[in-house]
Amino acid sequence: MHSALWKDTLREIRKSFGRFLSILLIVALGVAFFAGVKASVPDMKYTADAYFDEYNLQDIQLFSTVGFTDEDVEKIRDIEGVLGVHATYSMDAVTVKDTRQITLKVLSMPSADPDRDDPDYINQVRLASGRMPQKSGECLLEEEKMMESDLEVGDTITLSTGTDDDIEDYLKTDTFTIVGTMYTPVYLSYEKGSTTVGSGSIDNFITILDEDFNMDYYTQVNLTVEGAKALNSYEDAYFDVTDPVKNRLESLGLERADLRLEDIREQAQQAYDEGEQEYQDAQAQFDQQISDAEDQLNDAENELIVNQATLNSSRLYAEQETAAAQTQIASLESMLSSAKTRVDALKDQLKSQNSQIQDQLDQLEENRCPHRRAGAGAGICVGKRTAAHRGRDRDAQGGQRNGPPHGAADAKQHRCAAGTAADAQRSD
Repeated sequence: MHSALWKDTLREIRKSFGRFLSILLIVALGVAFFAGVKASVPDMKYTADAYFDEYNLQDIQLFSTVGFTDEDVEKIRDIEGVLGVHATYSMDAVTVKDTRQITLKVLSMPSADPDRDDPDYINQVRLASGRMPQKSGECLLEEEKMMESDLEVGDTITLSTGTDDDIEDYLKTDTFTIVGTMYTPVYLSYEKGSTTVGSGSIDNFITILDEDFNMDYYTQVNLTVEGAKALNSYEDAYFDVTDPVKNRLESLGLERADLRLEDIREQAQQAYDEGEQEYQDAQAQFDQQISDAEDQLNDAENELIVNQATLNSSRLYAEQETAAAQTQIASLESMLSSAKTRVDALKDQLKSQNSQIQDQLDQLEENRCPHRRAGAGAGICVGKRTAAHRGRDRDAQGGQRNGPPHGAADAKQHRCAAGTAADAQRSD
């Protein structure tokens, strides 16, 4: 029966050899493709694992919303199965190239010249061009997306948080010079993740020294597990080694989280107490200043009241003195006016009396002169009286009369003149 089957099969192949050959090639191609795909997956896994081992990719990465302290890092080191520990920092930042905004992931590396055999040097970078950072303010840029970000080796970039926060709260400097490009096992895919700043997605990443960060706590902790490097990270045996360490770390995390929260509360309470004390001191100082100012204000007000009263009193006294002086001036002016009036009246009276006296003297002189009856002598005597003594009579009338009255002297002069005239007539 078997020989008949084979004969029939061979007969069919000979009748349709072309179709048989096509089917044979298709099946062979499918089997070869399946075998290649089946074999490529393990090869890719082994290749990736070898890359991870070469650059010491972390086995476990720890994050915390409250950060990690040095004490937390030491507790992590004490966990059974932990080989290497690297407490590090990271943040998202924004820079501007020309008019384009670039969102960057900022990573850290332990030192300027790290030892690649050091188990704590985790997530080692592979330098593509340029050199490693040697001092603060230098950084490495990802090689793969360097062209897309329009950044080059030698460029200087200035970072900002992309929010209202000050970049100096996170970094000691905001200006970095790109000294080289690199690859890192942290990012294996083209996508770098999302962020809350800038465009919302990470465009590129840079690596700076740990010393350039200005944080009081670590943002993440990378660690490796003993014996994990010898295993393929895609096989179950790898997770059989790392999972127990992971469980221990989770237990430690619960314990340390409570302690960390308590520490944060204590720090916050201490800061609050210090702020409260500063507030109380400032309030006391303010109250004292207010009290001093009120005292000064009251003193100034009292002084103002006293000065106002003194001013009012001085003004009233001045007004009274002014009124008295004005009254006295008016009285003196009235007395002066009255005195002037009396002087004028006395002057008029004196003039009148002088005129009467003069008239009486003239009359008396006329009655006593013996020469008046002699025509020539009388004429001369009267003429002399009139010419020689009228001026003196006028001075006497002006109140400037000194010595004996002019009338007596004039009478003597008239008598002398008359006697001389009479003697001259007798001799003739």
